[in-house]
Amino acid sequence: MNNIHKIITTTLIILATTACSNVEEVNSSDIASSEMWARFEVFSTEDNTATARASLLVGGSHSNTHINITGGDKLEVFNGTNVQTVVKDPTSSKVVYVATFDHTNSGRGNTNYRFDFSRDEHRSATNSIVSLPIAVNKDNILFNPSSSFSRSTEAVTVTWDGIEDSEVDLQITGNCIQTYSKKIPDTGEFTINANSIKSNPNQPGGSCQLTFKFTRTNTGTVDDAFGEGGEIHAYSSREATLLTTQ
Repeated sequence: MNNIHKIITTTLIILATTACSNVEEVNSSDIASSEMWARFEVFSTEDNTATARASLLVGGSHSNTHINITGGDKLEVFNGTNVQTVVKDPTSSKVVYVATFDHTNSGRGNTNYRFDFSRDEHRSATNSIVSLPIAVNKDNILFNPSSSFSRSTEAVTVTWDGIEDSEVDLQITGNCIQTYSKKIPDTGEFTINANSIKSNPNQPGGSCQLTFKFTRTNTGTVDDAFGEGGEIHAYSSREATLLTTQ
């Protein structure tokens, strides 16, 4: 009886997982704006580069019903006088639209991005706005020890140009370690104790270059024409590297 119960439970889990992974697609020309939920994002990794991403859903943030932009509908992203029409991301398993900006200062802090969803037969949503946060200056990211450290026996202190009363996401990656991620106070100094960065079990005694990535986030406002609501965020990330030994 217990074995039958386990089989049934496992089957239900598999079916639920499969259902959650299936993506249904509908056309925007068939959906009113009041039935849509929007996700808009802007990513900056350099001062002169930014990428905008957009997803439209039916049924809220956890829905698997994604919207193709069709008919007379058009989604444009404005950065000052620069404008890009989004295109579908061919690398995504879901319906995601992207636009790339590579003009001077497109990735600098306090730069506004506006998502303009103009529609022929339904109410337009032209005023979803977010501002890129001021990025950490990568030239100000410094380490102590400055050239390399033993992750198992030494602490490492990293300093940067902090912002009071804020937080920043720190992610450390490298071939010889397990990814280290932590939201920390944006005070301009943080110490990682010895043995806090764990080795990659496939490379337990390895040395490698670590990438320290600092990401600041801003939240914007989504046009109220999207009746299901939405979210809009902008991320500014900058990186520096440091050698680690076991």
